[in-house]
Amino acid sequence: MKQYIKFSYTEEYLPTPRCKKLREREVKSSTSINIKECSKEDAPLVMVVKSYDCEECEIRVFKGKLYRNVQWRNMNRADGDPIEQNETINTINWQFIIWGNDYYNDSRWTGERGDATSKANIKKRASKYLIIGDMVFMRTTEPIYNITCFGCNDSAGMFVDYADKDSTYCYNYSALQREECHEELKRILSYCRNKYDNSDSYDIKVLAPEYVKFKRAKHK
Repeated sequence: MKQYIKFSYTEEYLPTPRCKKLREREVKSSTSINIKECSKEDAPLVMVVKSYDCEECEIRVFKGKLYRNVQWRNMNRADGDPIEQNETINTINWQFIIWGNDYYNDSRWTGERGDATSKANIKKRASKYLIIGDMVFMRTTEPIYNITCFGCNDSAGMFVDYADKDSTYCYNYSALQREECHEELKRILSYCRNKYDNSDSYDIKVLAPEYVKFKRAKHK
């Protein structure tokens, strides 16, 4: 799918042929991008993530890489609808999700002149998106379970997060370790003032265990 993304950049120019000192001005421009597309058959479903007040998020694999639904917060949702809903090709705003406002000028922060860097960044951001059927997906790492504690022995909860380089600490668990994570949550809650167990609101359904690569660090 071809799209056009608008942006601004800073250029140097000479006001007249007689001038020797370069001036600067902001210029509006645009560049074309191509969003990858494939069928559902080419991107099999490997996991399904359930999170509180969110539409179920599919994790699919395409050419060996994981993709998940792009979700947006619908503040005008109907009663009973989840607040986080999956984007389709009919609802997504490519301009905003890839670059932001059409007047955004990355040169203001980098100090670079010309449009080459902004064009390269736009194409790099666009490369992480994939259209599967009529749904919009984005590159992702694998989903994991996380236990977060609140206050000083006040409460704790079990949530779904996505693995990164800092995810190996003791309260993160792989998608196949739900029971182990839940048992640890119950142990922590036994010391908390608020003992509410929110585990029913979060789940990772694993359809292809071979794509679960996360390993917790060993803790003494």
